[in-house]
Amino acid sequence: MSQKTLTLSYINDMARENFYVESSNQTAFQWIETWPDWCPQQISLIIGETGSGKTHLCEIWRKRSDAYKVKKLEDVKNLDGYSCYLIEDIKIFPEQETFFFHFYNRVLHNKGYLLMTASCFPNEWGIQLNDLRSRLQSVIIVEIGAPNDLLLKVVLQKYLSDYDLNVSAEAQDFFLRHLPRRFNILKKNVEKLHIFSLKEKRKITIPFLKKFFSMGP
Repeated sequence: MSQKTLTLSYINDMARENFYVESSNQTAFQWIETWPDWCPQQISLIIGETGSGKTHLCEIWRKRSDAYKVKKLEDVKNLDGYSCYLIEDIKIFPEQETFFFHFYNRVLHNKGYLLMTASCFPNEWGIQLNDLRSRLQSVIIVEIGAPNDLLLKVVLQKYLSDYDLNVSAEAQDFFLRHLPRRFNILKKNVEKLHIFSLKEKRKITIPFLKKFFSMGP
């Protein structure tokens, strides 16, 4: 049976047309596509594990909305004059809760938009400020689920190309079968495979991968 040829450029190039849409990320992609018709839901949160495509979706939205990308949460203390804001991998420490709460309210008052990403739900953030905890309950949450086989293979091929590793389709399938369906674990194991291949100086085949996995974590 012939295998579908997969393009790899979509991860290197954060353009909209290069985002690979499948069942696990379709809802998140469609939500980004509906902007600016988010009202009255002005604040959104995309949840997904590392490597799931959150950054790519954020970049698509940032380009469409001309959003200001917040690099340090402290920066929101004096931020004003923008209509859209982006905060990736948000973490709110206790000493940051009050000024983030005021920033959140300014976005709502000014009829602006805020897109955030995280790896877990707001009720797991340990927020102590009751008013902020209440505000976060109204956030629109879109979750990126577990990837299907095709998406895992696309991401694996991207990671392999990053390290210039030449691996046959059969060996790729073997590699994926021996790993949990998690993007972050996949990336870490490709990094380990790269180091192991440099040490062994051998072609990466199924017997090579068997030896690689026998080495343990």
